[in-house]
Amino acid sequence: MKISYSQLLNIVLVAILATSVFFMNTRSTIETKTASAGTYDPWLDYNEDGYVGIDDIFSTASNFGAEGDPTKNVNVTNWQISKDVSVFWQEDVSAGSLTSPAYNAGGFGHLHILALGSSLNGDETIQVWVRARLYNATRTSYYPVTVYTITLTPGAGSIADISISVPSDTFYFLIPYNATVIATISLSFYLTWA
Repeated sequence: MKISYSQLLNIVLVAILATSVFFMNTRSTIETKTASAGTYDPWLDYNEDGYVGIDDIFSTASNFGAEGDPTKNVNVTNWQISKDVSVFWQEDVSAGSLTSPAYNAGGFGHLHILALGSSLNGDETIQVWVRARLYNATRTSYYPVTVYTITLTPGAGSIADISISVPSDTFYFLIPYNATVIATISLSFYLTWA
C-alpha cells in the first residue's frame, strides 16, 4: 500500500494536533492543580509549593539510585522547653494529708522534683507521693497510682532533688502525715522535654 504525499501530510498534521491537545490539557491540569491522585504528603513535595507535581517527580527520577543517610532534619517550632511550678512554699503539714492540684505534663518527658522538709525532729518523716492518673477510655474517671515516693527525714535527708520520667499526662502530689508535731514542706517541680 502506497501512501501519497497528501495522506502523509494529513497523518503528520493529525499527530501534531493530537499531541498539542494532549499537552495543553496536561499543562492546564498542572497549572490549575485540579488533579489529585491521593492525599497530600509534604515529604513528597520536594519544592515545597503545596502540590506534588511533575517537578517533584522529576527530582525523584533524576536522583534514582542515589544512596546516603535516610534521616531528615525536622524543625519543630513552639515546642515547650520547660515548665516551672511552685507547689507548696513552707506549707504546714499536720496529722492527715496534704494534696496538691493536678498538673498537666502533656508534651514533656521528664519530671524534676525539689522538696524540702523542715521542723522534723527525731524519727519523724514526711513522705511525698507522686501520683499518676490512670484514666478510663472516655476520660470521665481515673484511678490514682503512686508511681514514686520521696521520704524526707531530719538532717541531711530533709532535701530531695530527683528526676523521673513523666508518669502520665496528668499527675499530682499527695503528702500523708501521721506525726503529731507540725512539720513544714516546700515543694516545687519543673518539666523538661528531655
